[in-house]
Amino acid sequence: MNKKLITPTIVIVAVAIAVWIYDEPELEYKKIGGDTQGTTFNITYEFKKNKNLQAEIKQVLRDFDLSLSTYEPQSIIARINNNDPAVEIDEKIIKIFEEAKEVYEKTDGAFDITVAPIVNAWGFGFTPGIEVDSITIDSLLRFVGMEKIQLIENQIVKDHPSVMLDVNAIAQGYSVDVVAEFLDSKKIKNYLVEIGGELKCKGLNPKGEDWKIGIDRPEEGNFIPGVNLQAVIAIRTKSLATSGNYRKFF
Repeated sequence: MNKKLITPTIVIVAVAIAVWIYDEPELEYKKIGGDTQGTTFNITYEFKKNKNLQAEIKQVLRDFDLSLSTYEPQSIIARINNNDPAVEIDEKIIKIFEEAKEVYEKTDGAFDITVAPIVNAWGFGFTPGIEVDSITIDSLLRFVGMEKIQLIENQIVKDHPSVMLDVNAIAQGYSVDVVAEFLDSKKIKNYLVEIGGELKCKGLNPKGEDWKIGIDRPEEGNFIPGVNLQAVIAIRTKSLATSGNYRKFF
């Protein structure tokens, strides 16, 4: 080996390491929360110390609301439910429709996004509830069933104007994925995205540990999230969905 080449090589490597260390941005954990899709969201992520993604994250959620939130009067899904002839669907509507149809078929109809008329009648939906009896339910069931809607040339075609869609059982989980994909696009290695009890985490929490997730005790009267817990679990780079019937029920 030519010994004259050793010293310059070491110097070049040392300079490269020094530049890399100097340019490495200082990171810190940031939190953002608020309302979306008729529920709440909480997001924690690690990013550059003097910058944040709050405005961009809120825009991602706003765009999602304008597509799939039944609580947003001008959303695409609301306009579909109101039989707006000028409505144009987007890729989110298409994805939700295709995923929902697959689950509908695999569960023999147990999962059905056309259940909106029933959900609304009971007062759990996006219109005021009504007085419900078996006759009312039987009359509304005429408009329930995914065989009554079709995706034709990027349009949702309904067999009857009274057929309506409620995608809340699948949209919140999808919105978590959408926000997580946005954070991934920013090369963020550590985050937790929670929307309405659906969540996805990646990497580690601010303490350098697995993310700690509290699950509320499912009992009547437990109305405040996080006060009375059934369990606390530790997860890393996983998703989790929770649901309960102990806060809204008849």
